[in-house]
Amino acid sequence: MIVNPVSSNRASILFLLLVSLCISDAADLCAYAGPDTSPDGLAISDFSITSPAGNPGVGDAVQVTFYLANMGSGPVNLTDKGIYAAVRDKYGNNRDFGFYMQDHLLRVGDHIKFQQDFTIDEGGRWLIWPSYEIWKTAYSPVLKHDITMRIAGPSNWHMCEVAACPDYCEDDTHYHYDYIGQSGECVYAVENCAHGCNSEETDCANITRVEITQGPEVEDRSTGCDISAVVTWRQNIAGTGTLFYREEDSSEWMSTNSTYSNSTRHSVYASGIKPDKTYYYYIHACGPDDCTNSPDQVFSIPNKLSFTNVRSTTTERTANVTWETRCKREGESEIYWYRTETNYTLYVVPTAYAGFTNPPWSNVSNSSYGSNHTAALSGMLEEGRNYTFFISGCTNAWEIEDVICANSTRYTFLMVPRPFPDISNLAIRIQHESLEISWASFQTVNTTFYYKEEGNPETNYTKWRALTDPAAQVSHSFTLGGLDPGTKYYYKIEHCGSDGRCAVANITNQSFTTSSCYDHTKNGGETAVDVGGPCGPPPTCSDGIWNGNEKGADCGGNCTACSSACIPLVNNGPADQKINIVFVMDNDYRNDTTTFRADVRQLIEKGYYGNDLISTQRCKFNFYYVTEAGDAEDTCTRLDTPASLSTSCPFSNMVAIVHKTPFRDCSSGGVFSTESDGYNVVVHESGHSVFGLADEYCCDGGYWEDKTSFPNIFESESNCRAYAASNAYDPDYCYEFCPTVRCWPGGSAISSCQALFTSRGWSPLECDCDAFASANGLDPAQCTAISPGDCPIPWQATWQELGVDPAGLSVVSPHWCYARGGPATICCGNGWWKLDPDPANPLNPGNCIMKNGDGFGPTCQQRAGSVMHGLPACTLYEGG
Repeated sequence: MIVNPVSSNRASILFLLLVSLCISDAADLCAYAGPDTSPDGLAISDFSITSPAGNPGVGDAVQVTFYLANMGSGPVNLTDKGIYAAVRDKYGNNRDFGFYMQDHLLRVGDHIKFQQDFTIDEGGRWLIWPSYEIWKTAYSPVLKHDITMRIAGPSNWHMCEVAACPDYCEDDTHYHYDYIGQSGECVYAVENCAHGCNSEETDCANITRVEITQGPEVEDRSTGCDISAVVTWRQNIAGTGTLFYREEDSSEWMSTNSTYSNSTRHSVYASGIKPDKTYYYYIHACGPDDCTNSPDQVFSIPNKLSFTNVRSTTTERTANVTWETRCKREGESEIYWYRTETNYTLYVVPTAYAGFTNPPWSNVSNSSYGSNHTAALSGMLEEGRNYTFFISGCTNAWEIEDVICANSTRYTFLMVPRPFPDISNLAIRIQHESLEISWASFQTVNTTFYYKEEGNPETNYTKWRALTDPAAQVSHSFTLGGLDPGTKYYYKIEHCGSDGRCAVANITNQSFTTSSCYDHTKNGGETAVDVGGPCGPPPTCSDGIWNGNEKGADCGGNCTACSSACIPLVNNGPADQKINIVFVMDNDYRNDTTTFRADVRQLIEKGYYGNDLISTQRCKFNFYYVTEAGDAEDTCTRLDTPASLSTSCPFSNMVAIVHKTPFRDCSSGGVFSTESDGYNVVVHESGHSVFGLADEYCCDGGYWEDKTSFPNIFESESNCRAYAASNAYDPDYCYEFCPTVRCWPGGSAISSCQALFTSRGWSPLECDCDAFASANGLDPAQCTAISPGDCPIPWQATWQELGVDPAGLSVVSPHWCYARGGPATICCGNGWWKLDPDPANPLNPGNCIMKNGDGFGPTCQQRAGSVMHGLPACTLYEGG
């Protein structure tokens, strides 16, 4: 008997044990101590195959033993197959046995022993490995809901290869030659039929093993909407071959034999392939004396059914969506071959819910077939609201061999709003016990102001306290008295038109909080923060704080207006003794300075003051804004500041362009962009210009080692360790955060990535390793398949930030950052190190704000602290 433990691409520990052919008294045939944990969190250990008869022949039993433990984060449900030993005979037939613990719940920490006997009933090579089958729930992007799938253990998990001796003589005239290596030329004498193998039998086992020398490779042979694929490979010995393949959410393997019966070259059509589905496959190749299996691989054929000329038109009440359906040839992405008839279902959801795992989609359907479609939407739509929709359609089964279904990309439309709920020029002045509010409406309306204090459980706003203005007009104002100091209130403004229709006004933040003596702010008649003086008197005009009815810190209102166009929001002292941040509104605010100033206040409060280091040194910061708009666009493609900024705010250390349209922010030349709620962004981007800190994330940041005191990025491990040793840090915290390889999407993830990148104006070549290499004169052969979990963690985080699911990352290549002048736009290079206080945490290494975290890591803390400590000492109080 020969025992060869065979590794698979999924096994993390390889072992090899050779037991010479048919040596008696060798009871331990195979052993693996382990442990090894599968992607499902189940760990295998103490796997062994033993034979009480030594090396068994046909008819003898072997005993398979292993332990399986749940080492995951939650319980798992075994299917009706449970825990078992996976077995394949020399023909590749499934001979699994010993099904144990069927339909059982494995709790975390459960440790199960499997021990079963298996009788070898035929000479030849046997493959045996430990396995299991569990139920697993995952979200289906096609079906748009969760599905439950059978998931088997890793293929060939620490597999043992067993070559068994043949049957021995049943009588004196018949011999049995059906075993591995037997081709008919070995004839045994009667006297040599004693139990055991003689030298001639041993010689028959010295065969040439089958090897797959090229491939397997999958070729898309689709024509229009007819989906098909061909798998080809070459082997070193002429023989036969079979393709085994299955859908990723199925445990049932389909098989197709090669079209070449006795050849080294093989070609197999995979029938019944569905588009945009991931398929696992392997090749079972055989020669005259031997068979072998290729490792499991994956392929996916993209859908050729597309939706074109998608248009939406809306009124106040309805929306109409029109589109065409077409099929296209492989390789002709823009040349459509023919129109195809489909039915459809159009799914619609308010855009605010579109990112949820299971959004509440509404839909309209049409089961008739056609190439041009119109769907009318009504009843479910609210005026003035954004909606997201996509189209799902299937081909006509009578015209195309297989029914093909596809989903379109997502589109949005805005329902035309009725104008009267909208308001402008909203102004609020909050005192300790009162509120003054005013606004303008676009039509002449009656208005009611509803309000309640926090903690009031009433949800029907019409039952709140209310003030009503019976006069129909366009300018509105109310004064509320008798409010409680330091209390949060919620409010709604209702407009009613002359036609009797009423609607609540569109206001982003419908709450306010009355001021308090204990609000961490120097205000009212206080002499310091929450210290001295009454809270009731109005604020002064020269306290360095934007309060009362001022338009800025000590500017305007009942006070003397600031003379400079650079208006202070928080003025803590002379600019030459402070860090000065200037805010500019993007032109997408459309000169709405009221909303802009409110957003900036939140960026200061929740962004800068939300950071512990800055909050404790806040008196060393001044914040300003200008009323002239700038222009920021995605990823530094445009960072235009007002022309007058250099003269109005010459002292600025950093300029922030605040925008409302979502895109990726960055900084350049002392200017950075941020969304109105980019609370981490403002501190991160200020870290560059104000504190001189480099980025600490892979893979497209700005990296350098500052040669002065307190660098936060290091060019080499030796520099990092030397710095750690001299600054009382553990040198073992030095962490290399830029991997030397880059991973890419594979399979169906390529097309979804390309659609996403194209929609954002990015190059779709960044999604396809082969296409990128070919376009830049690089070697596509360096694009090799990996399991998604083998993608380096920094790359997984980077792709996830770009909107690509890490589960689709199944290709790896060199990083190619410097090849042919540096064609790759997402790079980080080699050798960058940082002093990371938690290198053992791969999902979020480090806590530095330069990785978009919440705080400063050790070297960032030193660098930022040294800058602020270099400024004059000041009294800590919160301005603004």
